[in-house]
Amino acid sequence: LLLIGVALAANYRKAISTLKPVRWSVLKSIGIAMACIVPMRLLVGLFSAVLGAFGELAGTAEATVTLQSFQAILDQFGPLVLIGSIAIVTPLVEEWVFRGVLLTAMVRHIPFGWANVIQAALFMSVHEELTDFPYLFAFGIVTGLLRRYSGSLLASVIAHTINNGIVAFWMIMGQA
Repeated sequence: LLLIGVALAANYRKAISTLKPVRWSVLKSIGIAMACIVPMRLLVGLFSAVLGAFGELAGTAEATVTLQSFQAILDQFGPLVLIGSIAIVTPLVEEWVFRGVLLTAMVRHIPFGWANVIQAALFMSVHEELTDFPYLFAFGIVTGLLRRYSGSLLASVIAHTINNGIVAFWMIMGQA
């Protein structure tokens, strides 16, 4: 993560330019990102609630390593640092790496569909929780499509911020 931060700092002008709206306005990016991510998050919440009803039988009785890490950030540093780290910094870095660098580079050599599947699989694989893999893969596909059709990273960063912001909100409210 530190190396990615250094790379972003070294190329900040190029990284910032990838956030400028190209085909979609900021408001359209926000609307479409919300229309994609909020229903996905609701389905995950419903699915988690159903699995939670089965408790240990479904293997979901304990919080994931990721949620435990988020809880530690919240406990040690408070809600502002939690929001800043997982709802602002993480979406910027991950979107720049996966949809900005990897997807853009792969599309030069292979069709978009395959490039999007590969970047989504890579995105999924760097996250720790096997139980979250289906959602993370779908999330990677959706944000890759947002990147392609909007012409910039703005819509995918907004979608990622909404997604992680929901998690941060749940953590702060004690619901995760």
